[in-house]
Amino acid sequence: MTNIKHFIATKAFLNRNGKVLLLRESNKYQDGNHLAQYDVPGGRIESGEELLSALKREVFEESSLGFVAPKTFFEDVVHVPRGNETWEIRRIYYACDANCGEVVLSNDHDDYQWINPKEYSQINIISNLKEVFEAYFLRD
Repeated sequence: MTNIKHFIATKAFLNRNGKVLLLRESNKYQDGNHLAQYDVPGGRIESGEELLSALKREVFEESSLGFVAPKTFFEDVVHVPRGNETWEIRRIYYACDANCGEVVLSNDHDDYQWINPKEYSQINIISNLKEVFEAYFLRD
């Protein structure tokens, strides 16, 4: 029987001058399973942490950037096999305006790109992010 662990994660579509930030997973990311693929910044919340506090912390840890005006636009749930466990991760996506500043990557990532969101299909993104990009275009 597989053990299921539940997590909540916050993810940011950081917009700067009409472009969205993507980060590429490095081989140094211990909990990773999308090596050399791009994703938006964000990650799991810690026990007792508020969603927006977690989002700010994760975005800063992964990119050294801040943001303003976060607005929820999409949620999903993914199941990730991890040995004898399955991680069920509910992800909440926010559209945000990135503050100015230079991107400084954590060890979990080895590259970044600011992309025109309409060109996401030309980038090696994680597969479940395609649906999120489509929702991004339909947001209020």
